[in-house]
Amino acid sequence: MLYFLVVFLVNLWVVLEFAHVFKSGAASSLPLAVVLIVGRPAYFLKSQDFAVLLGLPIVNPQPEETPEANLNFPVGQEFKRKERFMHYLRWSGSGQTQDQQDIIWSKFCALYLPATIDRLLDLPVPTDAMGEIEQAMVADFSSNNPWHEMLVRIQHIPYFAKYLRSSSLIAAAGKRLPQILADRLTNVSAKWEKDMTEVTQNAVNTTSLLRDLQFNC
Repeated sequence: MLYFLVVFLVNLWVVLEFAHVFKSGAASSLPLAVVLIVGRPAYFLKSQDFAVLLGLPIVNPQPEETPEANLNFPVGQEFKRKERFMHYLRWSGSGQTQDQQDIIWSKFCALYLPATIDRLLDLPVPTDAMGEIEQAMVADFSSNNPWHEMLVRIQHIPYFAKYLRSSSLIAAAGKRLPQILADRLTNVSAKWEKDMTEVTQNAVNTTSLLRDLQFNC
């Protein structure tokens, strides 16, 4: 009985957080997913940690979720940010069930999805392109950046579809997302075609995301 009470309260909290973000009440119809709460090793990042990595303003910061100092990057160090972000993104799924991962992604969507899309639409300019490798990555940055990768990771979360379909003002930026991503993919497609062995996954991720955006917008 205690287990089911804990599961219910956790799901209720997530929905209420989402409802707070979308004051239109769009979250009220979301189904409650049954999730399993177990011990979490310290290296598993939470939603707030990923927000720090992405350079987003923290919503209702929790002292027990204070992230490590090495998650913070000043604006401009975008390739260092992406390298660290991808490292933790790959690591985040190790030793966790899909339900456990979706708890983190659902909370992230509830608190940080609008800010993530705003940052994706208005990307910072990388200023740490000092080496030859980084300079070659500048042209790809519009379609190969941490905010884009985060959307690819969370596109299956119901909150993502709710955001795209919402008529709330806070979700207005999402209406521009499909066209902007399509334009960016067009701009880099010729370059990617020349070296498809390295960028195939980037192209697959972008087209997959565009397909979901077209379905939900």
